[in-house]
This record gives sequence, structure tokens and C-alpha cells, in this order.
Amino acid sequence: MLYETNILLKQEHQSQNEVTVYQNIVNGEVLCVSSGRENIRDYECCRKIGKCIILEISRIDSNIVVYRVLCRNIKCQSRRKDFDIKTETMWKLIVKTFKSARIYVRTYKDRKYLYVVNALTDNIPPPDPILQSLIAEYIVENIDYSKATKVLAPEALGLPLGSLVSYLTGLPYAIARKRTFPAKAIIAKYRSGYEEGKYFIYGVESGDRILFVDDAVSTGGTAKAIIEALEKNGVEVAGIASAIAKPQYGGIKLMAELGYEVIRAVDVYVYDDGRIKLVQPLKKWSKEFKVPVLE
Repeated sequence: MLYETNILLKQEHQSQNEVTVYQNIVNGEVLCVSSGRENIRDYECCRKIGKCIILEISRIDSNIVVYRVLCRNIKCQSRRKDFDIKTETMWKLIVKTFKSARIYVRTYKDRKYLYVVNALTDNIPPPDPILQSLIAEYIVENIDYSKATKVLAPEALGLPLGSLVSYLTGLPYAIARKRTFPAKAIIAKYRSGYEEGKYFIYGVESGDRILFVDDAVSTGGTAKAIIEALEKNGVEVAGIASAIAKPQYGGIKLMAELGYEVIRAVDVYVYDDGRIKLVQPLKKWSKEFKVPVLE
């Protein structure tokens, strides 16, 4: 069923706490986020919503409603930095996502590693697509990609986020593969908290400036290996971003020692007793709760 947006925009919110999200189904971009505290007509993207057709309405939280709209010609380049409802919505969905996570204890070469199986990075269970869209936009709005020439993401878990960042920035998308193809590649030998191997980086050459995007930064082993391999081959790293980070495993500190700040949506701390602590790095919001532990 299709809905006329100009009618919907005249409706009053049911409560002051209700958040409404307008997502473009063409590219996943979040065109507008509003609540009872904000007048959506005060923002450029929101004013253009009236040109769209709403294809689907769904409630994904107790106070978050998503209107998925068809807008083929709308792409907003400017957004107000103090428009924080979008970040608040992202945070609420991240908390909801990790409350359904599970901690899986993995052992690699006599080292114990607490792996968090979750919807955001593992798609278990599959997340609502609005969350990945919000995280991609959060990254684009908080990282300087003006001098980057390409986006690079490692397979497999980094690919969905890398694709969205590529689309939103307009930068070509290169992939670090775990298998070989009959093409020239930069080879990076990596070692993470629970595995080791090689990445074959295709489509990147000397003189490129890379925006490196991954699903998570944990020990930093993958990112370090790829960065060093790129630099040895005349490629610069313009910035690093990820959906999540696990600072307790040292990756954020390692990247800082290499001269890079990792832009990420949430820091995740995991404990043996099933506790998970979430921290939003820029806003300093935090939440702690327990989930099941699987041996």
C-alpha cells in the first residue's frame, strides 16, 4: 500500500518521545529523523520528503517508527551537526541489538577470546537495515574523506558497511579478499585474536588514498597488517572507521600508536560472566547488561 507523504507529514506525533525515521529505499540513506521535540520542516532533507512516496511503515522499537520512502532524486549533502536525534536513534538500536547477542568463548593457540555473536556485525539474527544505514551516515559525517580516492573493506564481515560508506561518499569500492584472483594484488599477512591468514587487496595502487572500513576493530591485527601492506606499496590511509570496537583487546590503542583515530559507532566491552558494556565514543553514553555465554 502506498501513502501520500504530504498527509503523513501533517500528522502529530503520538508522544513527545516518539522518533520518526524516513529512509530512502533506493540507497538506504536516512533522509530525515524527527521527534516531538523537533520540527522536521526546519531541515533541508526533511522539507524534501513531500516529494517521496512512502512504501512501508514499520515500528522497530517502542518509540521508533520507520517510513521507507521511494526517492530517486533526493540526496542531501548538508546536515546540521547539532541534529542529534539521528545519533540517539542509532544508539537505541545498537543497545537493542546487543541485548540479543551471545558471547562465544573461542580458544586460539591457548589464548581465550570472547567473541560477541550479534546482529550488527554477524547478522545473527538479521538486523533491521536502518541500523547499518545510520552507522554508515554516522561514519561519513564524522570522518574526513575529502582527500580519499577509494573505500577499502576486508571480506567478509566488513563488506556491508564498506558498501554503504562507498555509496554515501561517492568513492570507488575496493575489497581485500581472502582468496586469489588472476589480477595484481597487494598481499597482507594478518593475525587476529582468533585466526591468521592472508588478504589479497585488489583494485588499489600506488598513489591511492584509502578510507579503510571494517565491521570491528578488536586486536587491530587485521587493520595493522593491511595498513602496513598498503604503505609499503605507496598507498596512503586517509582514515579508519568501523561499526564497533573492542578497546579491551588493544586495537584502538594500536591504531593510535600508528597515528590513526578509529571512527566507530560503539565500543563494546565483554566479560567472562556475560556482562556487556556499551559506550558511544563521541557522546559518552553507556549501557551495561548481561547476555548468555556459550562455551
